[in-house]
Amino acid sequence: MDDTSESSVPVDSEIADEAIVAENIQKPRTNHRKQCIIANLNVNSLPNKFEEIKEWLAQKAFDILSIQETKIDRTFPNSQFHVEGFKLFRRYRVKGGGGIAVFISDNIIATTRKVACTHLEALLFDLRIGQRQFALLKRLQTTLS
Repeated sequence: MDDTSESSVPVDSEIADEAIVAENIQKPRTNHRKQCIIANLNVNSLPNKFEEIKEWLAQKAFDILSIQETKIDRTFPNSQFHVEGFKLFRRYRVKGGGGIAVFISDNIIATTRKVACTHLEALLFDLRIGQRQFALLKRLQTTLS
């Protein structure tokens, strides 16, 4: 092989990278088994990343997973993003980009509350985890005109 030829990344390194990501995703759960694990992702299109996210949730890596830039609208049914053991809450923009989704474990009691500000892409929750109550606000920054 001469120095001018291009080399490709071996498949083995891609598999190793995926294993490292999977291991790092599980670390918080492994180290904090009895605690509520909350994560946030910017996915830049949920349909393109859903299978990987579904796998993480199926492994119980997170109790609450908040996602922004879902880029889904009402033409995508909730059933398309169903994950056993989780409730899906979502809000989308009427036109172009954005969108938020929150997956909450079925063992957490979650109710949504109305967000008074209509120009924000936001979801507000009352959560009950065991005997403790919390509020959780998921908001996507939008450009205000």
